[in-house]
Amino acid sequence: MISDRWTETREVFDAALDQAPDQRDAFLDGRCAGDEALRREVDALLQADVLARGGAFIQDVVRDSAQHLGGMRESGPNRRLPR
Repeated sequence: MISDRWTETREVFDAALDQAPDQRDAFLDGRCAGDEALRREVDALLQADVLARGGAFIQDVVRDSAQHLGGMRESGPNRRLPR
């Protein structure tokens, strides 16, 4: 079952997407007034949406993974990925 909180977050996110990009902050200021957690959740979803639509999401994951793996040191035959 979908929680009421997720339903509210999704509704605000969908409504924010309907706003012009330069109007979203004002919309969210009014819609999320007093609920900073909701605002952070919706902002994170909006940021992820922008990255996903721009194709940057996969590029960022690959770059970050390559940097992480590039910093690994060999430690013999039983080497492990860092935690």
